[in-house]
Amino acid sequence: MEGGGMDQACECLAERGSALLIDFAPLRFRPVTLPSNALFAVIHSGKECNKGADSQYNQRVVECRLAAQMIAKSAGLDKFEEFREKFRSIFSIRTLRDIAELVDRVERPGEMMELVQHLKSKNPEGIFTRKEICEFLGCSDEDLAKYSLNSNTQDMQTFSLGKRAEHVYSEAARVLEFERICKSQDKDTLGKLAELMNASHKSCANLFECSCPELDATVQKCLNSGCLAARLTGAGWGGCVVALVDKANKKAVKESGLNVIFWSEPCEGIEAFSFEEFKKK
Repeated sequence: MEGGGMDQACECLAERGSALLIDFAPLRFRPVTLPSNALFAVIHSGKECNKGADSQYNQRVVECRLAAQMIAKSAGLDKFEEFREKFRSIFSIRTLRDIAELVDRVERPGEMMELVQHLKSKNPEGIFTRKEICEFLGCSDEDLAKYSLNSNTQDMQTFSLGKRAEHVYSEAARVLEFERICKSQDKDTLGKLAELMNASHKSCANLFECSCPELDATVQKCLNSGCLAARLTGAGWGGCVVALVDKANKKAVKESGLNVIFWSEPCEGIEAFSFEEFKKK
């Protein structure tokens, strides 16, 4: 099982009134002040999904890893001196970020689509069989299983690499654009942030394919109820939707009948204090 640490990082590092832009290579973060009229609603889709109980989550991890390895090979990056200095072999590439770092585009992830096209030139659908991947990387099935797959994906035979890479790089671009809009205080800031959130859910549903009918229906219900935007949150395939609401419209959304579990604004993360300090609070 491979997992992430974003939730845990946010729980520890969160600041009141701010979102967090979290990076894990290396671990660092910076607060992003949200518009004062931004309010969030959390709504359950009605479907439970334990990501540790099946292989879907880990399939995406592996597909992204293979996409990175295939992009490096298809774009000829493995022939660069910088590649040889950073990676011992094609299997040393573990994430799509590794490729972005190699070509110095971590802060310009939207430009990575050009390299994704190298991958899709081999197959316009971006879908590859296990045998095709082995042939393209020049490795045995045993090495692929040992170095690229994980325990949850040993029996996978077909991998959707193009869509996964497109989602990851476009989502990274949306994250940076979200921060830029918050900092710039453009006219209709909330509306522009809403566009990014809605685009994010569409990408999760259509490219990363981690949504489900229940989540999609809940997102649409949020939009129909007056929310500006909504997207799945967490690993996907079930669970909750987070919706963006203008504070001035909270009453109307509540009266629409939307089954909000709770309303939320960014607040502090975990704090440690003595009993005496607690009494003062």
